[in-house]
Amino acid sequence: MNSKAIAVIMAVAMAAVGFSVAIADDADAADVKDFGRQAIAAEGTTNILVGINEGNYTGYDYTVTWTLNITTADVTNKESQTLFTYNKTGDSSNDNTVYVEDIGFTRLDSMKYSISMTRDGTDIGKYTIDITAGNSATAKDIAFSLKPTIVVTTADKDSITFDDFVEYTFSVAVIAPTGGTLNLELNNSTAQVGKYYSGDIQFVPGSGQDNMVVSEYDWYAVGLPEGLTMASNGQVSGIPTKGADADEKNPYNITVFATDKNGNMYYGKIDGFKVAAKQTAVEANGFGYYINEASPAEDVTSVGSNKATYLFSPKDIGEDGIKLYLTNDEGTLISDSTTLDGYTVKVIGDTGISNDLASVDGFYSLPSTGSGAYTVTITDDDTKNTAVFTVYIIGEASDITASIVIEGA
Repeated sequence: MNSKAIAVIMAVAMAAVGFSVAIADDADAADVKDFGRQAIAAEGTTNILVGINEGNYTGYDYTVTWTLNITTADVTNKESQTLFTYNKTGDSSNDNTVYVEDIGFTRLDSMKYSISMTRDGTDIGKYTIDITAGNSATAKDIAFSLKPTIVVTTADKDSITFDDFVEYTFSVAVIAPTGGTLNLELNNSTAQVGKYYSGDIQFVPGSGQDNMVVSEYDWYAVGLPEGLTMASNGQVSGIPTKGADADEKNPYNITVFATDKNGNMYYGKIDGFKVAAKQTAVEANGFGYYINEASPAEDVTSVGSNKATYLFSPKDIGEDGIKLYLTNDEGTLISDSTTLDGYTVKVIGDTGISNDLASVDGFYSLPSTGSGAYTVTITDDDTKNTAVFTVYIIGEASDITASIVIEGA
């Protein structure tokens, strides 16, 4: 739990048993996270994933309250609304769905859209804002601010409030398409965190819209993965920065709007767009490695895989020395000599002189005597992909000289 929370809760607890504790703890300014304009089609839906460090408080009785405020200056009905509460003591949640029209908060029968919230029962502190549109367009965008508050209660019913977590902001616009619904897709469905992506919007072949031309419309997208943007010509590009929500259970659903030269607006969705996790070095190289860096283990493949550095003392090395094993990209040991012949393993000492190592019985023996450091490079001779790591051997206290000796150097 963070130090601020501990300090304040301890003050409450000490006061409850008769101690007087004064704590000077200036309130930290809440971070602001802006989700921008949420444009949705009439009768459409969208959602925003938010979160707080609620796990700090699970050892106490507490209540979380999310409060929604309208921040647009000229809106009339903008009194704060409680959007959601969760009470840990009773393990109960209360979704206070709110309704909005052009002048602000309103009743259900006149609403342009509703805003509600759900709590993830598995991932503590994760919440989803759900926005559901009515059947007509809004005349203006309304901006919102959403803030969480946590009230912690001690066993003696004293309480303390925490409200400097984060402030989420966003605006909502409901658009009523006048030109109809589009069947859309991106011509490149492969995106990955940290890797440049480029894809173009296109009409789904065989959908009856084959005669429509992408270049005749101005395009706008909502719900793209973080790091990607859509240009007005329908091209999506950028480098995805997040892929946590892009799995089989929760892919990205992208809302797309197109406007023709006459001002008619069309609406479509691209469902199931996924962003793969960041490529690992093993995936990039096509091979991995591990070292049996201490006493032999029953499952040696679990010992020291794909690390950038390895640290030993002479007593850790033992009679077997330091053995290097190679694997394929799935982690399976490469043991046959023919396949290993396709790799070059070099050891480079502080003199810069390198030596090629030959595999024996499916592994490579690395230098293991003396003290100091050396670098190992592993290269796939076909692809030229290379992995590099460093081995450090820390000598006994009586040995104050670097004495790594590489045979042949």
